[in-house]
Amino acid sequence: MLFAVLVSERFRRIPMLVQRTLKRMVSMKGTGLHSGQPVTVQLVPAPAGNGIVFQRTDLEGQPVIPAAYDRVVDTRLCTTLGMGEVRVATIEHLMSALYGVGVDNVQVRVDGPEIPILDGSSQPWIQAILEAGTRRQQRCRRLMVVRRAVTVRDGDAWARFEPSSRFRISARVDYDHPLISRHLFTFDFSELDFVQKIASARTFAFKREVEALRSMGLALGGSLDNAIVVDDFSILNPDGLRFVDEFVRH
Repeated sequence: MLFAVLVSERFRRIPMLVQRTLKRMVSMKGTGLHSGQPVTVQLVPAPAGNGIVFQRTDLEGQPVIPAAYDRVVDTRLCTTLGMGEVRVATIEHLMSALYGVGVDNVQVRVDGPEIPILDGSSQPWIQAILEAGTRRQQRCRRLMVVRRAVTVRDGDAWARFEPSSRFRISARVDYDHPLISRHLFTFDFSELDFVQKIASARTFAFKREVEALRSMGLALGGSLDNAIVVDDFSILNPDGLRFVDEFVRH
């Protein structure tokens, strides 16, 4: 109930056109999805114009990596930022949460090479951020406007961006699997709807793929507590799905 109250009050008050940061620091502990190692993350308020910056506090000099498209060095199995030899992996759920509730400026201090997986969704980050609160800053947000259609393809997967007067996302998954099959989800972005309809959707994996990944020393922190796992015929999680179409929402 506390979470629901925070959500409703929070989104009635704050406009989206100015930059925001946290009111106070947020600290989260968890396990790296691929490393299986414990990791602590601190989200620290940052000044206007700072952007989202990751800092490896476990390394000499505590090097920083800005969360920028040209710092993405790998997207296999997760999104990894890099600068020189420094890496921070599995950033996508945290980045989704920060965007979803409109946080523009934050220092992300992490004492390992990977952001913790938590429950496999953005929801724990969202709840921690909302409990800490956000504050407006005296600078306008920088907005990206799509002027012409752009399509990116990678094998059978593709993404297309088109000019629009609103931020609408249409996502489709199409798997040769009786439980997933084909799902379509269309979403007109608002912070409240993101929290209620998107944030709690978890990552998912096929059991046969998990076994193969672990044989390669990956997915060592994965479990039914932080991912939906399906075999050839069933969902292995005892509590099932959070949404009928949770796969495409994620």
